[in-house]
Amino acid sequence: MKYQTFKNIAKAVSYIFQISEAQIYSKNSTSSVADARFLLYYLCVQQKMKKVTIKEYMERNGYITGHSNIIYGLGVVEEKIKEDKDYSVVINKIQSNLADCIH
Repeated sequence: MKYQTFKNIAKAVSYIFQISEAQIYSKNSTSSVADARFLLYYLCVQQKMKKVTIKEYMERNGYITGHSNIIYGLGVVEEKIKEDKDYSVVINKIQSNLADCIH
């Protein structure tokens, strides 16, 4: 069930960032792809997913990442939330859509 939630989040994030899901799991490190990855981490944690689970799901999809990178990404998103109200709106919209999928 958590894996399906993870995949739903990845799909929503890729749509918002106008990238493919495959790009999230690629070694591409452009800022838009990295930001998409970081938002994926953040939204997964908001869904009560453990960092080790996120790491496992990323690896299952071909992207090797470390615990420290996930923590770094969470910090980046938290800073963006503080600096940009529009970012919070996007996050709330994704979370609302996820809640609709779960119920």
